[in-house]
Amino acid sequence: MFNLNPLHHLNNLLILLRLRRASIWEPPTILDLLLASPLQYLVTTIYHFILLLRGHPFHPPKNKPSIRMVSLALGGTDEGNGLKIPSSVATGFIPKGDLLIVLLGDSHPSRSPSPNGVISGAISGPRSKAGSSNRSADEKDDRHEEAKRLMDWLESPDLRFRHKVVVDDGRLVTRKTGQSGSSKTEIHHSNGDGNRGPDSGVQVLRDEMVTLEFRGARRLNIYVRGSDSVSSRHDKETDSWKGRIPDETDVLVTHMAPKHHQDIGLGSEGLLEEVWRVKPRLHIFGDHHQTKSGNGGRREAVYFDQLQREYEAFVAKEPKGIFRDLIMTSRWFDALRLMRYGIGCLLWKWVMAGPGSNNGGLVVGVSAYNGKEKTLKKTVVVDL
Repeated sequence: MFNLNPLHHLNNLLILLRLRRASIWEPPTILDLLLASPLQYLVTTIYHFILLLRGHPFHPPKNKPSIRMVSLALGGTDEGNGLKIPSSVATGFIPKGDLLIVLLGDSHPSRSPSPNGVISGAISGPRSKAGSSNRSADEKDDRHEEAKRLMDWLESPDLRFRHKVVVDDGRLVTRKTGQSGSSKTEIHHSNGDGNRGPDSGVQVLRDEMVTLEFRGARRLNIYVRGSDSVSSRHDKETDSWKGRIPDETDVLVTHMAPKHHQDIGLGSEGLLEEVWRVKPRLHIFGDHHQTKSGNGGRREAVYFDQLQREYEAFVAKEPKGIFRDLIMTSRWFDALRLMRYGIGCLLWKWVMAGPGSNNGGLVVGVSAYNGKEKTLKKTVVVDL
Protein backbone atom coordinates (compact mmCIF):
# COMPACT_ATOMS: atom_id res chain seq x y z
CA MET A 1 0.00 0.00 0.00
CA PHE A 2 1.31 3.44 -0.91
CA ASN A 3 2.62 5.36 2.10
CA LEU A 4 1.17 8.89 2.28
CA ASN A 5 3.50 10.03 5.07
CA PRO A 6 5.74 12.77 3.58
CA LEU A 7 8.42 12.17 6.22
CA HIS A 8 8.72 8.58 5.01
CA HIS A 9 9.46 9.72 1.46
CA LEU A 10 11.82 12.44 2.69
CA ASN A 11 13.77 9.85 4.68
CA ASN A 12 13.99 7.56 1.64
CA LEU A 13 15.28 10.48 -0.42
CA LEU A 14 17.95 11.25 2.17
CA ILE A 15 19.00 7.60 2.17
CA LEU A 16 19.17 7.63 -1.63
CA LEU A 17 21.39 10.72 -1.46
CA ARG A 18 23.50 8.93 1.18
CA LEU A 19 22.76 11.63 3.72
CA ARG A 20 21.28 9.03 6.08
CA ARG A 21 22.24 5.41 6.60
CA ALA A 22 19.98 2.71 5.26
CA SER A 23 20.46 0.24 8.14
CA ILE A 24 22.05 -0.08 11.56
CA TRP A 25 24.90 -2.07 9.99
CA GLU A 26 26.18 1.06 8.28
CA PRO A 27 28.02 3.86 10.09
CA PRO A 28 25.71 6.78 10.96
CA THR A 29 26.10 9.85 8.79
CA ILE A 30 26.65 13.34 10.17
CA LEU A 31 22.96 14.07 9.57
CA ASP A 32 21.98 10.95 11.54
CA LEU A 33 24.12 12.08 14.46
CA LEU A 34 22.83 15.65 14.38
CA LEU A 35 19.19 14.56 14.29
CA ALA A 36 19.75 12.21 17.22
CA SER A 37 21.59 14.74 19.40
CA PRO A 38 23.58 17.78 18.27
CA LEU A 39 25.09 18.05 21.75
CA GLN A 40 26.32 14.47 21.72
CA TYR A 41 27.79 14.95 18.25
CA LEU A 42 29.60 18.08 19.46
CA VAL A 43 30.95 16.38 22.58
CA THR A 44 32.07 13.30 20.61
CA THR A 45 33.88 15.50 18.08
CA ILE A 46 35.63 17.47 20.84
CA TYR A 47 36.58 14.27 22.68
CA HIS A 48 38.25 12.75 19.62
CA PHE A 49 40.00 16.06 18.91
CA ILE A 50 41.41 15.95 22.45
CA LEU A 51 42.62 12.39 21.80
CA LEU A 52 44.34 13.66 18.66
CA LEU A 53 46.09 16.43 20.61
CA ARG A 54 47.29 13.94 23.23
CA GLY A 55 49.36 12.20 20.56
CA HIS A 56 50.01 8.50 20.03
CA PRO A 57 48.84 6.48 23.05
CA PHE A 58 52.07 4.46 23.26
CA HIS A 59 55.46 4.02 21.61
CA PRO A 60 57.61 0.91 21.06
CA PRO A 61 60.43 0.47 23.61
CA LYS A 62 63.56 2.41 22.68
CA ASN A 63 66.07 -0.23 23.77
CA LYS A 64 64.43 -3.15 21.93
CA PRO A 65 63.30 -3.78 18.34
CA SER A 66 59.68 -2.93 17.66
CA ILE A 67 57.11 -5.53 16.64
CA ARG A 68 55.21 -4.64 13.48
CA MET A 69 51.70 -6.06 13.56
CA VAL A 70 49.70 -6.24 10.33
CA SER A 71 46.01 -7.07 10.49
CA LEU A 72 43.26 -7.52 7.93
CA ALA A 73 39.79 -9.01 7.75
CA LEU A 74 38.57 -11.47 5.13
CA GLY A 75 34.89 -11.70 4.28
CA GLY A 76 32.58 -12.05 1.31
CA THR A 77 29.76 -10.30 -0.50
CA ASP A 78 26.08 -10.19 0.39
CA GLU A 79 25.22 -12.82 -2.20
CA GLY A 80 26.14 -16.10 -0.61
CA ASN A 81 28.19 -18.04 1.93
CA GLY A 82 31.93 -18.07 1.30
CA LEU A 83 35.28 -16.50 1.96
CA LYS A 84 37.33 -14.26 -0.30
CA ILE A 85 41.03 -14.95 -0.04
CA PRO A 86 43.67 -12.75 -1.70
CA SER A 87 45.55 -14.66 -4.39
CA SER A 88 49.35 -14.79 -4.31
CA VAL A 89 49.55 -11.92 -6.79
CA ALA A 90 47.39 -9.77 -4.54
CA THR A 91 49.57 -10.04 -1.44
CA GLY A 92 51.47 -6.94 -2.53
CA PHE A 93 48.92 -4.78 -0.72
CA ILE A 94 49.96 -6.46 2.55
CA PRO A 95 53.06 -4.75 4.00
CA LYS A 96 55.86 -6.75 5.57
CA GLY A 97 55.91 -7.19 9.31
CA ASP A 98 56.57 -9.52 12.23
CA LEU A 99 53.02 -10.58 13.07
CA LEU A 100 50.06 -11.11 10.74
CA ILE A 101 46.58 -11.34 12.27
CA VAL A 102 43.77 -12.38 9.92
CA LEU A 103 40.17 -12.06 11.08
CA LEU A 104 37.49 -14.14 9.43
CA GLY A 105 34.49 -11.85 9.62
CA ASP A 106 30.85 -12.56 8.93
CA SER A 107 31.10 -14.16 5.53
CA HIS A 108 28.85 -13.45 2.55
CA PRO A 109 30.80 -14.86 -0.43
CA SER A 110 30.05 -14.79 -4.08
CA ARG A 111 30.96 -16.80 -7.16
CA SER A 112 31.34 -13.66 -9.20
CA PRO A 113 34.77 -12.21 -10.10
CA SER A 114 36.24 -10.05 -7.38
CA PRO A 115 38.40 -6.93 -7.38
CA ASN A 116 42.07 -6.74 -6.34
CA GLY A 117 42.89 -10.29 -7.45
CA VAL A 118 40.66 -11.91 -4.86
CA ILE A 119 39.70 -15.55 -5.11
CA SER A 120 36.07 -16.23 -4.27
CA GLY A 121 34.03 -19.36 -3.93
CA ALA A 122 30.79 -20.60 -2.41
CA ILE A 123 31.64 -21.95 1.02
CA SER A 124 29.23 -23.00 3.71
CA GLY A 125 29.93 -21.12 6.92
CA PRO A 126 28.65 -21.60 10.46
CA ARG A 127 25.65 -19.32 9.90
CA SER A 128 23.33 -22.01 8.57
CA LYS A 129 20.13 -22.35 10.57
CA ALA A 130 20.26 -26.10 10.23
CA GLY A 131 23.58 -26.24 12.12
CA SER A 132 26.72 -28.23 11.51
CA SER A 133 25.07 -31.55 12.36
CA ASN A 134 22.79 -31.29 9.31
CA ARG A 135 25.42 -30.24 6.77
CA SER A 136 25.57 -32.33 3.65
CA ALA A 137 28.76 -34.03 2.49
CA ASP A 138 29.15 -31.44 -0.25
CA GLU A 139 29.02 -28.63 2.27
CA LYS A 140 31.72 -30.28 4.36
CA ASP A 141 33.87 -30.72 1.27
CA ASP A 142 33.44 -27.02 0.54
CA ARG A 143 34.54 -26.25 4.06
CA HIS A 144 37.68 -28.33 3.63
CA GLU A 145 38.37 -26.63 0.31
CA GLU A 146 37.98 -23.20 1.88
CA ALA A 147 40.43 -24.12 4.65
CA LYS A 148 42.89 -25.45 2.09
CA ARG A 149 42.83 -22.24 0.06
CA LEU A 150 43.22 -20.12 3.17
CA MET A 151 46.11 -22.15 4.59
CA ASP A 152 47.87 -22.31 1.21
CA TRP A 153 47.65 -18.52 0.96
CA LEU A 154 48.93 -18.02 4.50
CA GLU A 155 51.90 -20.30 3.82
CA SER A 156 52.73 -18.46 0.61
CA PRO A 157 56.36 -17.20 0.44
CA ASP A 158 54.94 -13.76 -0.35
CA LEU A 159 53.70 -13.49 3.25
CA ARG A 160 56.95 -13.22 5.19
CA PHE A 161 55.94 -12.97 8.81
CA ARG A 162 57.49 -14.52 11.89
CA HIS A 163 54.04 -15.44 13.18
CA LYS A 164 50.63 -15.71 11.51
CA VAL A 165 47.45 -15.92 13.54
CA VAL A 166 44.03 -16.71 12.08
CA VAL A 167 41.03 -15.70 14.18
CA ASP A 168 38.51 -18.41 13.40
CA ASP A 169 34.74 -17.88 13.32
CA GLY A 170 33.81 -21.55 13.41
CA ARG A 171 34.31 -22.51 9.78
CA LEU A 172 37.89 -23.77 10.15
CA VAL A 173 38.30 -25.29 13.61
CA THR A 174 36.44 -28.12 15.28
CA ARG A 175 36.86 -28.90 18.97
CA LYS A 176 36.80 -32.57 19.94
CA THR A 177 36.84 -33.64 23.58
CA GLY A 178 38.06 -37.12 24.40
CA GLN A 179 37.07 -39.45 27.21
CA SER A 180 39.83 -38.05 29.41
CA GLY A 181 38.39 -34.55 29.01
CA SER A 182 41.29 -33.32 26.89
CA SER A 183 40.46 -31.04 23.96
CA LYS A 184 41.86 -31.57 20.47
CA THR A 185 41.84 -28.96 17.73
CA GLU A 186 41.30 -30.08 14.15
CA ILE A 187 41.63 -27.76 11.20
CA HIS A 188 39.45 -28.58 8.22
CA HIS A 189 41.99 -29.16 5.46
CA SER A 190 42.04 -31.56 2.53
CA ASN A 191 45.32 -33.27 3.50
CA GLY A 192 43.81 -36.49 4.67
CA ASP A 193 43.05 -36.45 8.36
CA GLY A 194 42.46 -32.69 8.60
CA ASN A 195 45.10 -32.13 11.27
CA ARG A 196 47.50 -29.22 11.03
CA GLY A 197 50.66 -29.10 13.09
CA PRO A 198 52.57 -26.11 14.49
CA ASP A 199 55.32 -26.53 11.85
CA SER A 200 53.06 -24.80 9.33
CA GLY A 201 53.83 -21.42 10.95
CA VAL A 202 50.12 -20.64 11.13
CA GLN A 203 48.06 -20.73 14.31
CA VAL A 204 44.27 -20.90 14.08
CA LEU A 205 42.63 -19.69 17.29
CA ARG A 206 39.08 -19.11 18.42
CA ASP A 207 38.96 -18.77 22.21
CA GLU A 208 42.43 -19.10 23.69
CA MET A 209 45.67 -17.37 24.64
CA VAL A 210 48.98 -17.76 22.83
CA THR A 211 52.42 -16.35 23.71
CA LEU A 212 54.59 -15.45 20.72
CA GLU A 213 58.32 -14.68 20.77
CA PHE A 214 60.00 -12.01 18.65
CA ARG A 215 63.39 -10.44 18.14
CA GLY A 216 65.17 -8.88 21.10
CA ALA A 217 63.70 -11.46 23.50
CA ARG A 218 60.32 -9.77 23.24
CA ARG A 219 57.05 -11.59 23.82
CA LEU A 220 53.41 -10.83 23.17
CA ASN A 221 50.48 -12.46 24.91
CA ILE A 222 47.61 -12.59 22.44
CA TYR A 223 44.12 -13.57 23.50
CA VAL A 224 41.67 -14.39 20.73
CA ARG A 225 37.92 -14.61 21.06
CA GLY A 226 36.58 -15.57 17.66
CA SER A 227 32.93 -16.16 16.91
CA ASP A 228 30.33 -18.51 15.61
CA SER A 229 26.58 -18.20 15.43
CA VAL A 230 26.17 -19.23 19.08
CA SER A 231 28.99 -17.26 20.70
CA SER A 232 28.02 -14.08 18.82
CA ARG A 233 24.68 -14.00 20.60
CA HIS A 234 26.21 -15.06 23.90
CA ASP A 235 28.93 -12.38 23.85
CA LYS A 236 26.33 -9.61 23.71
CA GLU A 237 25.34 -10.55 27.24
CA THR A 238 27.16 -8.47 29.84
CA ASP A 239 28.02 -11.35 32.18
CA SER A 240 29.48 -13.54 29.44
CA TRP A 241 32.71 -11.48 29.38
CA LYS A 242 33.29 -11.25 33.12
CA GLY A 243 36.73 -12.69 33.93
CA ARG A 244 37.12 -14.20 30.44
CA ILE A 245 40.17 -12.26 29.25
CA PRO A 246 43.49 -13.24 30.92
CA ASP A 247 45.11 -10.49 33.00
CA GLU A 248 48.42 -10.71 31.11
CA THR A 249 46.87 -10.02 27.68
CA ASP A 250 48.90 -7.60 25.54
CA VAL A 251 46.90 -7.92 22.31
CA LEU A 252 43.18 -8.65 22.42
CA VAL A 253 41.39 -9.83 19.29
CA THR A 254 37.60 -10.15 19.41
CA HIS A 255 34.78 -10.59 16.94
CA MET A 256 32.71 -7.70 18.26
CA ALA A 257 33.57 -4.20 19.40
CA PRO A 258 33.52 -2.69 22.88
CA LYS A 259 30.61 -0.38 23.57
CA HIS A 260 31.07 3.29 22.52
CA HIS A 261 34.39 2.75 20.70
CA GLN A 262 34.23 2.39 16.91
CA ASP A 263 31.18 0.16 17.31
CA ILE A 264 28.60 2.14 15.22
CA GLY A 265 26.26 1.63 18.17
CA LEU A 266 26.43 -2.18 18.20
CA GLY A 267 29.21 -2.89 20.70
CA SER A 268 29.20 -4.98 23.86
CA GLU A 269 29.00 -3.31 27.26
CA GLY A 270 30.30 -6.45 28.96
CA LEU A 271 33.35 -6.47 26.70
CA LEU A 272 33.99 -2.80 27.51
CA GLU A 273 33.97 -3.55 31.24
CA GLU A 274 36.36 -6.46 30.75
CA VAL A 275 38.70 -4.33 28.64
CA TRP A 276 38.74 -1.76 31.45
CA ARG A 277 39.81 -4.51 33.85
CA VAL A 278 42.61 -5.93 31.70
CA LYS A 279 43.69 -2.78 29.82
CA PRO A 280 45.36 -4.46 26.80
CA ARG A 281 47.85 -2.45 24.77
CA LEU A 282 46.03 -3.23 21.53
CA HIS A 283 42.44 -4.32 20.91
CA ILE A 284 41.43 -5.43 17.42
CA PHE A 285 37.90 -6.36 16.42
CA GLY A 286 36.25 -7.17 13.10
CA ASP A 287 32.52 -7.72 13.64
CA HIS A 288 31.17 -4.80 11.63
CA HIS A 289 31.44 -4.90 7.85
CA GLN A 290 32.05 -1.17 7.73
CA THR A 291 33.88 0.92 10.27
CA LYS A 292 33.51 4.68 10.51
CA SER A 293 36.56 5.05 8.30
CA GLY A 294 36.64 3.86 4.70
CA ASN A 295 40.37 3.17 4.84
CA GLY A 296 40.76 -0.25 6.37
CA GLY A 297 39.94 0.56 9.95
CA ARG A 298 39.75 3.58 12.22
CA ARG A 299 41.91 3.77 15.33
CA GLU A 300 40.93 5.23 18.65
CA ALA A 301 43.26 5.83 21.57
CA VAL A 302 42.16 4.64 25.00
CA TYR A 303 43.78 5.77 28.25
CA PHE A 304 41.42 4.20 30.82
CA ASP A 305 41.29 7.45 32.76
CA GLN A 306 38.58 9.71 34.14
CA LEU A 307 38.18 11.51 30.83
CA GLN A 308 37.31 8.25 29.10
CA ARG A 309 34.90 7.36 31.91
CA GLU A 310 33.13 10.69 31.51
CA TYR A 311 32.90 10.22 27.73
CA GLU A 312 31.48 6.70 27.98
CA ALA A 313 28.94 7.78 30.59
CA PHE A 314 27.87 10.73 28.42
CA VAL A 315 27.32 8.77 25.18
CA ALA A 316 25.65 5.91 27.08
CA LYS A 317 22.64 8.12 27.80
CA GLU A 318 19.85 7.96 25.25
CA PRO A 319 19.88 10.92 22.81
CA LYS A 320 16.92 13.24 23.29
CA GLY A 321 16.82 14.94 19.90
CA ILE A 322 17.44 18.46 18.66
CA PHE A 323 14.83 20.32 20.71
CA ARG A 324 15.74 18.75 24.05
CA ASP A 325 19.39 19.62 23.44
CA LEU A 326 18.47 23.29 23.13
CA ILE A 327 17.32 23.29 26.75
CA MET A 328 19.97 23.73 29.44
CA THR A 329 19.70 20.35 31.15
CA SER A 330 22.10 18.22 33.20
CA ARG A 331 23.63 16.91 29.97
CA TRP A 332 25.12 20.33 29.35
CA PHE A 333 26.82 20.22 32.74
CA ASP A 334 28.06 16.70 31.97
CA ALA A 335 29.50 18.02 28.70
CA LEU A 336 31.25 20.91 30.47
CA ARG A 337 32.72 18.54 33.05
CA LEU A 338 34.04 16.27 30.28
CA MET A 339 35.71 19.23 28.57
CA ARG A 340 37.28 20.27 31.89
CA TYR A 341 38.84 16.81 32.25
CA GLY A 342 40.01 17.02 28.64
CA ILE A 343 41.78 20.34 29.20
CA GLY A 344 43.39 18.92 32.33
CA CYS A 345 44.71 15.90 30.39
CA LEU A 346 46.19 18.14 27.71
CA LEU A 347 47.89 20.40 30.27
CA TRP A 348 49.36 17.40 32.08
CA LYS A 349 50.54 15.84 28.82
CA TRP A 350 52.24 18.88 27.27
CA VAL A 351 53.24 20.95 30.31
CA MET A 352 54.11 18.38 32.98
CA ALA A 353 54.87 15.00 31.38
CA GLY A 354 56.11 16.01 27.92
CA PRO A 355 56.27 14.16 24.57
CA GLY A 356 56.52 10.38 24.57
CA SER A 357 54.96 10.06 28.02
CA ASN A 358 51.70 8.40 27.03
CA ASN A 359 50.95 4.96 28.39
CA GLY A 360 47.59 4.11 26.87
CA GLY A 361 46.16 1.60 24.43
CA LEU A 362 44.68 1.44 20.96
CA VAL A 363 41.33 0.17 19.69
CA VAL A 364 41.20 -0.73 16.00
CA GLY A 365 38.13 -1.78 14.02
CA VAL A 366 39.16 -3.91 11.06
CA SER A 367 36.54 -4.14 8.31
CA ALA A 368 36.79 -6.46 5.34
CA TYR A 369 35.07 -4.34 2.71
CA ASN A 370 34.47 -0.73 1.87
CA GLY A 371 30.68 -0.44 1.76
CA LYS A 372 28.74 -1.36 -1.35
CA GLU A 373 31.83 -1.23 -3.56
CA LYS A 374 33.02 -4.52 -1.98
CA THR A 375 36.69 -3.67 -2.49
CA LEU A 376 39.21 -4.97 -0.01
CA LYS A 377 40.15 -2.35 2.50
CA LYS A 378 43.74 -1.58 3.34
CA THR A 379 45.50 -3.43 6.11
CA VAL A 380 46.02 -2.00 9.59
CA VAL A 381 49.64 -1.63 10.72
CA VAL A 382 50.65 -1.02 14.34
CA ASP A 383 54.16 -0.94 15.80
CA LEU A 384 54.30 -2.41 19.30
